[in-house]
Amino acid sequence: MAAHRKRILVLGHPGKRQVASAVEAVLPWLRREADVVGDGWLNKLSDAEPPEADMALVFGGDGTILRVARWLGGRPIPIMGVNLGKLGYLAEFNLQELRDQFPLVLADRCRVSRRMMLACAVQQGGAAAGDFDSVALNDVVVSAGEPFRVIELRVIVGTDKLASYYGDGLIVATPSGSTAYNMAAGGPILSPEVSAIVVTPICPHSLSYRPIVLADSVELTVEAVASNPGTSVIIDGQVTTKLSPGDRVAVRRSPHDTLLVENPAHPRYHTWVTKLHWGRQPRYQ
Repeated sequence: MAAHRKRILVLGHPGKRQVASAVEAVLPWLRREADVVGDGWLNKLSDAEPPEADMALVFGGDGTILRVARWLGGRPIPIMGVNLGKLGYLAEFNLQELRDQFPLVLADRCRVSRRMMLACAVQQGGAAAGDFDSVALNDVVVSAGEPFRVIELRVIVGTDKLASYYGDGLIVATPSGSTAYNMAAGGPILSPEVSAIVVTPICPHSLSYRPIVLADSVELTVEAVASNPGTSVIIDGQVTTKLSPGDRVAVRRSPHDTLLVENPAHPRYHTWVTKLHWGRQPRYQ
């Protein structure tokens, strides 16, 4: 019996330089190694359902992977990210590593990291039905927006009030998103294997507010007590909806995870050390 050929979905970011040429160069070789069941650009994803596939090969950067992860909607299709962007924290392969490591991927000899996602629903004016909903691989952010006055957010965990935050907003992040906006705002870094949710205030107007780490089983409700005309909920830095006083943002762990193919040439904390320069010694004079 012939071996099953992997079904590969190839996607790229049309606005990224070198992406089109990289995809064009790889496709003939890739078709010899696997069955390409679909290829296209991200700006067409919203009009199509994901086909049946064994893996999604994504060319671009972290933002490209975030968008693909939401589009897949929890389907068990591992994402192999080829970094043609800047940081490439989630996209672990470069073009040469793609060619070198692809045989291991086809043989199912690469680790696949299971990354938790968040489910977010915005209820306007306290209505029971959600007026906006989305999943997030990195974070759900409530940002003050124009005219950039301090806003007040009441946070409830389950049925218990946690705190009222006064400041520029709030970040609710996954372990994957802990190294993104959360880290820049002073929040903790979580290993992807940790099942937890990080809540980090943005520029709080108090010395007592600190980031906290909660169990992934909790459900958070963020209520806009006082907001600006530009106050918004932002999903993974890409999808936004406005937030008015009285609106509520319900955030919980999504029942679906995103699957990321890990680079077998990299040790476990390679990305932290090489891209975030974590654990580097001070530069003494």
